[in-house]
Amino acid sequence: MIQSPSGQRVDRSDLGALYQNVMTLQNQGKTTVIGTESIANQAVIHLIVDGEFGSSVSGVSQFQLWLDVTTGFPLKVISYKADGSLIELVEMSDYQINPMFPADFFDQ
Repeated sequence: MIQSPSGQRVDRSDLGALYQNVMTLQNQGKTTVIGTESIANQAVIHLIVDGEFGSSVSGVSQFQLWLDVTTGFPLKVISYKADGSLIELVEMSDYQINPMFPADFFDQ
């Protein structure tokens, strides 16, 4: 298993886990909509999710998210500890949702 020094594991690093952690932190705090911005020529909505004082999910007390306005896919996510220190910054680019594969793609 691969695990970071902060305890994040590769088997819990998918989008579903991210959304679940964000929603859990939302339930323990507040969400602020910063507004619409642009990342790599894509319209995104910038949100900040803060846990109440002392609240965290997997060590994260704040998420900043930039979500594609059409798909909701996160193009950028920054997570912070309760003391404001950076845990992780992830940026996504050149992704495709529902790409088409040739019929024999997995036969190779």
